[in-house]
Amino acid sequence: MGCSNNGQEQPTAEQAKEFLEEYETTATTEGPVISSAYWIASNFITHDSQVVAADYGKRYTLKGLEEARKAASFDDIAVDPLDRRALNLIKNGFPYATTT
Repeated sequence: MGCSNNGQEQPTAEQAKEFLEEYETTATTEGPVISSAYWIASNFITHDSQVVAADYGKRYTLKGLEEARKAASFDDIAVDPLDRRALNLIKNGFPYATTT
């Protein structure tokens, strides 16, 4: 019997590049929303503003963890040095992110 990868295909450098493009698009569109939610919560201190900030914070954290795990899936793939740096920065947001 040969080595098994649990039936999953190995990701490619092209998939890593696509992932980084999607990540940048998402960060560019959603980043300002979370920043605005926290700004509102800091300047208009009400129960509702705190709930909104907490909700966005939770969503953004869970999304960040998911993205860190995806970035970790490209660890063994040869990619461009700039792409490797970007993948490492995404992973380092959650130091214990693994693919399992």
